[in-house]
Formats: sequence, structure tokens, C-alpha cells
Amino acid sequence: LASGSFNGAAAAVAFIFIYLDCFTLGILPVSWSYSAEIQPLRVRNKATAVGVFSHWLSNFVVVMVTPIGLTNIGGNYFWIWAIVCASFIPLTYFFGVETSGRTLEQVDKMFYEEPRLCMGLSKNHTRVIRNTRADEEHRFAEFAQVAEKRHSIAAERKASLAAEHTNHIEEKS
Repeated sequence: LASGSFNGAAAAVAFIFIYLDCFTLGILPVSWSYSAEIQPLRVRNKATAVGVFSHWLSNFVVVMVTPIGLTNIGGNYFWIWAIVCASFIPLTYFFGVETSGRTLEQVDKMFYEEPRLCMGLSKNHTRVIRNTRADEEHRFAEFAQVAEKRHSIAAERKASLAAEHTNHIEEKS
């Protein structure tokens, strides 16, 4: 871009869009969804709020600090962010767990049955579960049975309340 050529500017814009597309499809959703997936059900909402807050706080810090860093140390400022990004490799390896293919209840059970600081070192916690179509159909059939049971209980309650209301009206007249 320093040369001021159209081709250089067009290439820079194209690579920025490619970066944004790859970032959006890659690691960006992790900061939003992973914090919700690994928290116990009883604190999931609050923990997700903390995760979202930390996401926006880190964005604020980057936006406020980067111009100062570029002004003071120029292009070498890249190495600071490279080190920060590289630090996530061991953090993910030692502390991250795989949630793919697991229900939220299974993730809860995983933390409850085998709690440890370095959850990522357990092979049970890093294994990707590949559900078959039969597994998914069985799981959805269980959900349907639960939903049907809830619906029948709600219908019974509604009928009971209607009967009580009718009896109450008859008693008044």
C-alpha cells in the first residue's frame, strides 16, 4: 500500500476479506459458543455472559493498544500478537475439551465424573464423537417422547383447571 499502486491496494483489500471470511468461519464462533457448552447447566447463563464480556473487553483492548504499539515499535508489534496467539496452542491442548457430538448433559457429566485442572490431557475428553444416523434418530425419539409426555401433562392440567373452574361457577349459582 505504501507504493500507492492500484494492484497493491486491490490485493490488500482482497486479503483482508479472505482473512475475515476465514476468521468468521473458523475461530470466531468458538469464543461465543464454547463458553456456553462447557459450563454446568446451573451457571451456564452467567458464565456465557462472562465469556461475551471478556470477548468484547479483549476487542476493546486490541483496538486501544494497537495504534500505540504500532506508533512506538512499528512492524515489530506484530510479534507481540504472534506470541499472544501462539500461547493459545498450549492453553487449548492442556485445558480444552472436545464437545463435538456430545449433548450439553454429556459435557456436564464429563466434568462431574472426572474433574481435573488439565481436562485436555484426558483422551476421553479430546475424542470427537461421531454419531450415526441411528444414534440421532434414537436421541430425537427420546426428545419426542419427553415432549409428548409434557404435552399430555399440560393437557391434563388444563382439563383439571377447566373442571375446577366449571365446578366453582356451578357452586356460585
